Amino acid sequence: MWNQSPRNIIEVGSLDCFSVGSIYILVSVYINRTFHIWANRPAAVSLILMFLIKSGTDADECVSMWKKSSAAPTREILVNPGEWVRPLGYQETFMAVGGDYGTLNTVQGLWLSSAQPILPEEVWKAISIVAHRTHVLQLRVEWRGRQPWFRRIKRLIIPFKVERDDVMFVYYKTLWMPYEMSRGPLWRARLVPLPPRSPGRYEAVLVIAAHHCITDGVTNMVLCRETLQVLNAIMSGRQPTVTSRLVISNIAEDQVTVQDRLFVLKNFCCKLYGLLMKNYSTKFYFNGAFQQPATKQAITKVLHKEYTVETSRLLLLRCKEAGVTVHSCVVAAANLALLRVAQKQSSRDIDEALIRVMNCINMRHYYPRACKESPGCHISLDEQERLILSSDASSKEDFWCLAYLLNKDLKRSLIVDTIPIKNYPLCRLSTLMLHINHKLTRLGRKHRTDCHFVTMNMGNLRDLLPGKYDGPVEITNLLRSVSSEIMGHPFTLNFHTFLERFMISLDYYTTKMTDEVAELIFSTLTNYINNIAHHGTVLVNPEA
Repeated sequence: MWNQSPRNIIEVGSLDCFSVGSIYILVSVYINRTFHIWANRPAAVSLILMFLIKSGTDADECVSMWKKSSAAPTREILVNPGEWVRPLGYQETFMAVGGDYGTLNTVQGLWLSSAQPILPEEVWKAISIVAHRTHVLQLRVEWRGRQPWFRRIKRLIIPFKVERDDVMFVYYKTLWMPYEMSRGPLWRARLVPLPPRSPGRYEAVLVIAAHHCITDGVTNMVLCRETLQVLNAIMSGRQPTVTSRLVISNIAEDQVTVQDRLFVLKNFCCKLYGLLMKNYSTKFYFNGAFQQPATKQAITKVLHKEYTVETSRLLLLRCKEAGVTVHSCVVAAANLALLRVAQKQSSRDIDEALIRVMNCINMRHYYPRACKESPGCHISLDEQERLILSSDASSKEDFWCLAYLLNKDLKRSLIVDTIPIKNYPLCRLSTLMLHINHKLTRLGRKHRTDCHFVTMNMGNLRDLLPGKYDGPVEITNLLRSVSSEIMGHPFTLNFHTFLERFMISLDYYTTKMTDEVAELIFSTLTNYINNIAHHGTVLVNPEA
């Protein structure tokens, strides 16, 4: 996977002085920070033992049930306060290390419309009920021995506020705001009242944020859905009912074998060599075609677009006719958009490029059916790398052939080879990337990069997050983002279908990409998607 294709014209940069001078320091920081109990032992022994020995026992699995009560929810958790719940898994540890650096926050913006006034006290009450029944919202991260553990907060103060500022200002402020990982809570909510757009309607935006170590896309959607269900029940004068959702054991980790850990250790060494010695960052920025900023300001910015119901319907129809998923269609379009922009930005001819994409995978696919909506961070990564040619955009046949190949690769990876399970232990080792890029940010240096972009696709949210509920409040729009500015990719594509409208957003990072390049990539991609829906191919006029 890491071998350079003879067809790839993107050259790999040579070793630079920072790489040589920092390898020992960065690895030492990594060992001391992430596996501090091993700090007095050689780094190689530490890394090998970490994968050959099964990480902590899933003891003290949270099994306590919240007793039903007609009384108003209290602010304090009364059941087993301060208990040690379980050790963090590989992916959870990765996210928690990011949390120590103030990043990897997830944010969902819900645009609400109601036939009744949306009162802050009723929103607070709904969020409070959900928080007391969803146990991941009662967790903090604390070190216990050689690894971090989830520990229950002794007293939960509901982190809810009403904001009167611009919606996107509040959205960004929530996205950028760090958490006190060892203190908690690791989530927050903000209500932004809006002026009504029509008589008899009341508008507001509810921003629900949670740190990625306790949540993922499925968990976020379930939290939003249950909050709206409870809010509608309260506003309708009904007694709200919410299912108690416990902290489950890390099932994905139990499926990883010793052979998988050895495979991952080898893969990690290849990545480390590429990042620090060979400098793959040069390759991923198309040998200078894209400007990679060198700045001390590391933040996540968001571009977003939604399509009409008709365009969304046509896009789905095109994909069904071609026998591919919408996901593979969008990834194919994104690959071609990235190549197209690189061609426009470069001073030399670029006819092809080896493009690497990371897809976030819902690990509940490999869990028992009863865990379909279990809360927590249950994701892994699948890596796709393919040589993308200019000719892949030249005709309908060529484009759909590319989409079909990507679809076939992903399906084999998920179903036949189960690569997300094999890759799962890589998450903990990959925290080294966070340490390196955080240090580079403080020095105002360019970041290290190991893939072109990441995708987070929630599919059709019809069942997971409906727009309408039994009550006066409905969701009319949705925006979701993750702050990932010190990770190893320049941008993340988030997409889903909500209320029959296809929606896509691009999270990009000031340490990885300029505003101009990000906007050009996003506008090219969104035009491609519109062309696919209405014309069946990305380029209506190939000469344009």
